[in-house]
Amino acid sequence: MSRVLTTALCLALLGAAPAFAAPFQCGASSAVLHDRLPVLREQVQADHSAAILAIGSSSTQGVGASSPASSYPSVLQQALTSAMPGVAVEVVNAGVGGETADTTLARLRQALASRHYGLVIWQVGTNDAVAGVDLGAFERRLRAGINVVRRAKADLILVDQQFTPKLGDEARYESFVDAVRRVAKSSRAPVFQRFEMMRGWAKAGQDQLLQALADDRFHMNDVGYRCLAHGLAEQIRSALESGPVAFAPTSRSM
Repeated sequence: MSRVLTTALCLALLGAAPAFAAPFQCGASSAVLHDRLPVLREQVQADHSAAILAIGSSSTQGVGASSPASSYPSVLQQALTSAMPGVAVEVVNAGVGGETADTTLARLRQALASRHYGLVIWQVGTNDAVAGVDLGAFERRLRAGINVVRRAKADLILVDQQFTPKLGDEARYESFVDAVRRVAKSSRAPVFQRFEMMRGWAKAGQDQLLQALADDRFHMNDVGYRCLAHGLAEQIRSALESGPVAFAPTSRSM
């Protein structure tokens, strides 16, 4: 399966993209998956299906995208479907804009009680940072959510906060970014480092970053969501093909 998967995903990443003067470079993303996504792997091999729950706030819902079809869960489903011929891929979009981790945690419990998923992708932390949530309380809720997913016998990937030029209290915001990484490391949970990916865009130039942001300069637009989705697709593909790896995808143009 792996050779077909790799070839198909590479072809999917070459799909049509918005027209800019120069192709948008998504850059590299990184994470460490400690367990090969065994639940999702078994689901794919046994049932030729992949049930994925994408839960979180506005970045999951797709605020800033031109349509629901351009949200990251929709693009991820398209990419994985292309990458895994013969596998019925479903990515359920359970994003609700404005939520903090406590509210999402309650919905996560309900979602996992009503259906079994092979993989949960939890985008978390931005609203907690900007809404004045206590850092310690946020960390406890994050740990609780990780435990909820594991008790439900599902794999997990966390997606950390977005980088934005409108950070406000930069020190506080980055303390929440660090908290996601710290809790994830101690829990051996993988994190898709969206913050670092987007900060890389900013370091490449303000124009580079703005190409991937909506008009509010906070949420992603279609370009940003496509980079997020394809970065996740690469990590999922790599995890299904091999053991624990540090992912460093080659630069991608959008």
